[in-house]
Amino acid sequence: MLALLRVENLAIVRQAEIEFTPGLNVLTGETGAGKSIILKAINLLSGQRASTDIVRNEAERCTVEALFDVSESTRHRLIELADEMESLLVDEELLIRRIVERSGRSKVYINGSLSSISLLQRISSALIDITGQHQQHTLLSATNHIHLLDEFGVPESLREDTSAAFQLFAKARHDLKTFLSDREEQQRHYQRISVEFEELSEAELQPGEREGSETELARLSNVETLGQEASECLELLEDSEHGLEDRLRMLQTGLERAAKLDPTLKEAQQFADAASVQISEAKIVLEDYAASLEADPLRLEHLRERIALIARLERKYSQSGDSLIELRDKLALEIAELEGGGLDEKKLREREDQAREALSLLEKKLTEKRLAIAKKLSTAVEKGLKDLSMKRARFKVEIEPCDSGPNGADKVSFTLAANPGEPFRALAKVASGGELSRILLVLKTLLNERYGPQTQIFDEIDTGIGGAVAQVVGEKLREAASRVQVILITHAPQIAALAESQFLVSKSASKKSTESKIELLSEKERVTQIASMMAGKNVTAQFEESAKELLSLRKA
Repeated sequence: MLALLRVENLAIVRQAEIEFTPGLNVLTGETGAGKSIILKAINLLSGQRASTDIVRNEAERCTVEALFDVSESTRHRLIELADEMESLLVDEELLIRRIVERSGRSKVYINGSLSSISLLQRISSALIDITGQHQQHTLLSATNHIHLLDEFGVPESLREDTSAAFQLFAKARHDLKTFLSDREEQQRHYQRISVEFEELSEAELQPGEREGSETELARLSNVETLGQEASECLELLEDSEHGLEDRLRMLQTGLERAAKLDPTLKEAQQFADAASVQISEAKIVLEDYAASLEADPLRLEHLRERIALIARLERKYSQSGDSLIELRDKLALEIAELEGGGLDEKKLREREDQAREALSLLEKKLTEKRLAIAKKLSTAVEKGLKDLSMKRARFKVEIEPCDSGPNGADKVSFTLAANPGEPFRALAKVASGGELSRILLVLKTLLNERYGPQTQIFDEIDTGIGGAVAQVVGEKLREAASRVQVILITHAPQIAALAESQFLVSKSASKKSTESKIELLSEKERVTQIASMMAGKNVTAQFEESAKELLSLRKA
């Protein structure tokens, strides 16, 4: 549940803090006062993309913070959506903070830890559900109906399996079509890559071979010079008059005698001893190296041929030595795939038939499930519409076969017969704005009862509704608010009066700036505000009495 929302320097809101309550919360105020900015703040906390123009003019950044009370079920859902949340949820509260700078940079903090927009986007569905101001118009497009139906009860695993099967079928169909349309090119391609693979395979390239061969070639090409250098170095070490070994032994002896007289020379003696050890090891290495040096014309020629071969292949394929090995392995996989059926029309057709059969089985299961769910959804929506003063309206989810696609082979459409004797027709042809709002409210309520988070937000869901119908819609929202927290932006006084908490959004302007503020209304202030919502500017005692009567319905 959203317990607290704090906004700073967002558009025309300098600073605002709203403490929401359980149940039904409404935000009221004149058009343009800034109600949509509050919704914008909540959208930012859902990970929505932020533009720099949302930062208040004189500020460098805007900040939005929200404190959520997290139930045990919500906690489990958050961890399901993101493993990182297990370490971030240390208690029953979740604090989300988002900062948007004028430069365009954005930062997210979750319970004090720096986080990411992507994590915010992943977890937001477990915290809040937002129904936008014009979302009822999405009902006019039948392409959205299949998703709403599926959300009502079609297993996600069945949908994912069907989508995966369609992708396999689509690939098999594409492979066959490509083969039939250009089999000669396929054959030429197969022959070309076969020749390339054979050439690279015969080369028997090894990782790092060129570098190693060049190093060995340099050594073998300079055997005489290297042997002479090694001999001269050994002579410097072993010479009877000037050899380093003898002179170093003399140094050690002298330092040993001196250190007995003055212990401070002990360190110098130790350095000389260490040097003696190092010189001895250098001598051993040089002797072994000198002994290993041997001219090998055959090996020399072999190395030159290998380096020339690798260089030629590198030029031909525009790849380095190790990349040639990767290319060889890639060609092997492609050849195996082609030989496994990619060049065999019979195998390609068999593969397509098998994929088609597997897809058909899943599509059949998916259609059967949708037909069963469609009946339940139709009955539930029709019942909900009756509760919203559409007593004679009939609602039906129709499912017709269509071409296979990622969503199966079903065309789903929501239809309505608003009055007795009328045939079912597409919503876009028969539903008014008010009817669409009520249908959307019923659908969202049904879906949220199953899987929705603890906070439901509606932006003017009452569009096109007034009078007694608005009263009924308000009661429906209040009923939903007995199970979850509902936050509603509304212009309908009949709905506002039923809320547990009412907030007024107002705007003031000066020569230099415009500022929007939000305040929680007292009972007395609610009477004035609701009377104003009914009467406009000319609020009379009669309107105030009507407002009191509306407010009294909360306690009925």
